[in-house]
Amino acid sequence: AGYFWIFPLGNGRVNAGFGMLYRKEKSYNSREAFSYFIKHNPSVREIMQDTKAEGDIAGGGLPFALARRSLSGSGFLLVGDAASLVDPFSGDGIQSAALSGVLAAKWVLKALSEDQNNETFLLGYDLELYARLWPEFRKRARMMKIGSMFPKLISLGIRLGSYPFVQRWLKSWV
Repeated sequence: AGYFWIFPLGNGRVNAGFGMLYRKEKSYNSREAFSYFIKHNPSVREIMQDTKAEGDIAGGGLPFALARRSLSGSGFLLVGDAASLVDPFSGDGIQSAALSGVLAAKWVLKALSEDQNNETFLLGYDLELYARLWPEFRKRARMMKIGSMFPKLISLGIRLGSYPFVQRWLKSWV
């Protein structure tokens, strides 16, 4: 399971990448997977045909929100990627990072005003953040797992989703 992205940077430059779901039982070479994906997907191959890398292909893990974990302790709160708040389906982490930052600031102010920075008090941050984010993360994690079992269905959905009438129909659901 994985996804490919191309983000325009301006001046004819792009950031292209490939994300894969890590599985302990399988070993992947991310450089080979990146090249394989481009080679075996005609629409991506066409976009990438005249490109050249400016540096080495590098990789790293995304801290997906797949399991609840402790986000606070005595004297600290974790936010954004440090709290593993990356959307399991889209790979987006900006909104959840911003929300965690706002809530962390609220809890820091509360801890300072009440002279409480202990683990028990700061657990309130975890509870509030998870109450706001976890229901959606659970749904999106299920979508990711289903998508990994039926990748061609996801590709079809992405293609269909590029049509304006499909976008309008999907927005009517939300």
